[in-house]
This record gives sequence, structure tokens and C-alpha cells, in this order.
Amino acid sequence: LTQRPTDGSFPPSRDLSLRDFPDHGFEPQMAPATARTRPGPPVRPRWMLRPVDESKARHLSAGLGLHPAVGRLLAGRGFTGQDDCRAFFAPRLAALRDPFELLDMDRAVQRTVAALRAGEKIGVFGDYDVDGVSSTALMVLTLRFLGTEPVVFIPHRIHDGYGMSTQRVEELATQGVRLLITVDTGTSSAAEIRRAGELGMEVIVTD
Repeated sequence: LTQRPTDGSFPPSRDLSLRDFPDHGFEPQMAPATARTRPGPPVRPRWMLRPVDESKARHLSAGLGLHPAVGRLLAGRGFTGQDDCRAFFAPRLAALRDPFELLDMDRAVQRTVAALRAGEKIGVFGDYDVDGVSSTALMVLTLRFLGTEPVVFIPHRIHDGYGMSTQRVEELATQGVRLLITVDTGTSSAAEIRRAGELGMEVIVTD
């Protein structure tokens, strides 16, 4: 993996180590530094699997008819029973947690309902990764179902970079957005949210 700049230019890139991704679940065993610096093809890491309870992994894979590697993944993720695994593979809406357990969900719903009733323009500021795009789609479909056509923006990975940007917030304001809902972004965007407030927008952060 390489890290690219957000302005579209491509100076020499910085190689990203797996240590930049602490939740990957594996620990690489790298070749000695002297070997990595010699000319030749790049040295690939040798993967060392995280230790798991092998008996539990075999129990899950055998009972569910899964490949042993999938059983190890499930055991490594903390699954202990076959019923929990079945619920994971075949989720149901009835099994979802109550959304009002989220902090200030009641205030977010009240403000959104008020915007819908007043005919205010609602904007949705999403994210470009998988969960960002899918959750943005869910938000937009829900708002359309409720009778409004939101203004939607998903950042371009190269041109916009990660997270909210003041420029895009200002553009949404020029389109008449009065309520801005972020989806999978916004937690660390205090300056951008402050700017939205200066432009007359209220912001609901879901991240």
C-alpha cells in the first residue's frame, strides 16, 4: 500500500506498514533490514497467524460446515457459539440494537423531523469507503422515502482527501442546505462544523 497526496500530485510515496492498520488481525514477520535494502524485487512479509483456541475454531467450522480458515477467523473475532455465528452470517432487522441507545439520537431525530416539516434543504456529507458509501445510500433512500430530495456529497479520495472540508461545506451552503447530516465522517471535523454553523447550517454527526 502507498499513501498518496490529496492534491492530485504524485511525488515519491511513503510505503505504509501494516502497523499503520492496528486492527488487521495479523502480525507480519519482515526480512532483516539489510535484506530489504539490497537491490532486487520487493521482499514480501511472511504472515504469522494470531493464536486462537484451535478446538473452538474446529468446533465452529465443523458444526457450521465452514472451511477451517473461516472457523479460525470466527474464533479470533470472539465468536464462541454456532448460534452467534449463524446470526452474524444471516442478520435480521429484529436483531439490531435500539438506535436510541446512541448519544443524542432523540435530538437528531427531532431536528430532522423539524427540517422535513419546514421544507428545509437537507444535505448529506458521506465518505468514499465501503461503509461510508453504503451508509450514505441508506440515509439518502430514507430521506427520499420521507419526502425530500437531499443534496448529497461524497468526497473524491484523491481530490478531496479524507473527511470533511471547508470548501465543500461552503458549496453545500450555496446550494441552500440548512441541515447537514454527516455519515461515516465528522468526528474530527470541528473546524468544518464550526464553519457550517457560521453559514447558517446545523450539523448532525453520525460517524
